[in-house]
Amino acid sequence: MKLITKKEAKEKNLIFYFTGKPCKHGHISERLVKGGSCRECKNNISAKNREENREEYNRYCREKKKEHYSSEKRKEIYQKNRVNEMFYAAKYRAKIKNLSFTITKNDVIIPNICPVFGIPLDSRDSFHVPSIDRIDNNLGYVKDNINVISSKANRLKNNGTIEEFKQIIEYMKHDRQHKNN
Repeated sequence: MKLITKKEAKEKNLIFYFTGKPCKHGHISERLVKGGSCRECKNNISAKNREENREEYNRYCREKKKEHYSSEKRKEIYQKNRVNEMFYAAKYRAKIKNLSFTITKNDVIIPNICPVFGIPLDSRDSFHVPSIDRIDNNLGYVKDNINVISSKANRLKNNGTIEEFKQIIEYMKHDRQHKNN
């Protein structure tokens, strides 16, 4: 640790300073600028207080957790992190596939329901996870060419054309009629 005086730490608006000298309890540790107490002594006192008042400390933690992590807050955090993950994964895919990439994080809007299947977009399983769809796969990730749909819909859509999907539908209709007779 770099030696720094209390005066220097105050001038630099630091919280701690380090003299290299032991405190009265023998700890060689940083000291708080405000008050001059040893960091290790402070940590020991806090740990001792937590242990002596374990029930009260646990109750306090539960209340703080409820206060800061309501279901709305968790959903907001999930959405923000999901958008970041989707954005950077798309950016990586665009680089690997040499595709255009001009979207911003604000362009990635996750609806509550998949516009293709009408299923909720969440993380219950791999089918329900939101996924960035390139409407025209040749254009890349550009503003008017992306939509967020379920991973299930995106996997099915993949690189198929409308004509190919029509052929699949005709095959499925024919196959079912043939088996029903």
